[in-house]
Amino acid sequence: MNTFGSITYEFFNNKKNYHFDLTGAFSNIIEESEAIEYDDDDDFFDDEEEEEEKDNEQETLSQREKEIITCVVKGMTNKAIADKLYLSIHTVITHRRNIARKLQIHSPAGLTIYAIVNKLVELQDIKDSL
Repeated sequence: MNTFGSITYEFFNNKKNYHFDLTGAFSNIIEESEAIEYDDDDDFFDDEEEEEEKDNEQETLSQREKEIITCVVKGMTNKAIADKLYLSIHTVITHRRNIARKLQIHSPAGLTIYAIVNKLVELQDIKDSL
C-alpha cells in the first residue's frame, strides 16, 4: 500500500487515536515525493515533440487547402474562392471543413493568425486586400 493509502487507512480505522496528526502525515507524503528522482530521459513535456506536431499539422494541409486559407485571410467569400480557383462552392466548403478539423481553428480570424505565423501570407498582402 502506498504512503497516502496507509495514512488514509490509519486515519479512518484507528479509533483509539483521536489526535492523529494529519498535517504531519501530509508533510511525510510531500517529503517522500520530493525524494523521488526523475530521469532526464523521462521528459513528460517534450517541447521538440510539440514542435514536430505543429509542423506535421501544417504538412497535412494540401496545397489547395493552403490556397483556400490564403483566400479566406484576404476576406474572400466561398463563391469568390470557388470562382478564382475554378472549384464548386461545395468543394470550397469541404476544404474549409477539413482545414478546421485538421487545425482546430474555426474562425477566419484564427486562420489569419495561423497563416501569418506559418508564413502562408504576408501582412502586406492582407493590408492590400482591405
